[in-house]
Amino acid sequence: MQALDRVIRDAYPQTRYIPEHLIAGEFLRPRVPRGPRPCKWPVITLVRDPIARNVSSFFQDLTTRHTHLDYAALLAEDDVEGNARRLIDTFLIRHDHQRPLKWFDMELKRVFDIDIFAEPFDKEKGFTIYGNDRCRVLLIKLEALDRCAAPAFQQFLNTNAFKLPNENVSAQKDYGRLYDAVRKSIHFPDDFIDRMYTSRLVQHLYTDDEIAGFRRRWRLPV
Repeated sequence: MQALDRVIRDAYPQTRYIPEHLIAGEFLRPRVPRGPRPCKWPVITLVRDPIARNVSSFFQDLTTRHTHLDYAALLAEDDVEGNARRLIDTFLIRHDHQRPLKWFDMELKRVFDIDIFAEPFDKEKGFTIYGNDRCRVLLIKLEALDRCAAPAFQQFLNTNAFKLPNENVSAQKDYGRLYDAVRKSIHFPDDFIDRMYTSRLVQHLYTDDEIAGFRRRWRLPV
């Protein structure tokens, strides 16, 4: 959170933009109790194929973490394939590819003392609920969200009235064409793919078949 805060502050003179989730985080930070009798917080979080997550995150961060790029020009130019190649080069060199692999230790464990790796995750069901005296955590695999959201929220919130809205869709944003072009043309060498998919995060949360599918999706064409 502190690292993100620095990035947003550094970029603000140029972007004049503060993400809503950062504002919410700053509001909640002093309210997360650390005393001997804390409130039990409900926390809902997702996990996603880390490479797919990084590509999506890269586009969301274009105006804050990659201010050296002329974002308006990228959107205005008709050379979608050329701009996609420029973005791929920037992504490969500048993006923090390890961030999703460390997130649960850096954020969830540090703040709430919940270690998702200390307990089994139901890979087939697609979600698991964790808890201690400080919080309850619902962890859902994004890839399984459509089929498991209803039972997950019924169990976590004890409600049958849950409906899953379709929000924050990258293809529908102003960079949708560029995002689609990058997703279709970006691939990675085997050693990079091995590092991502032999990670503790992926091995703990995904089935062998799911991991094999991720590998096929991102492997360099033969």
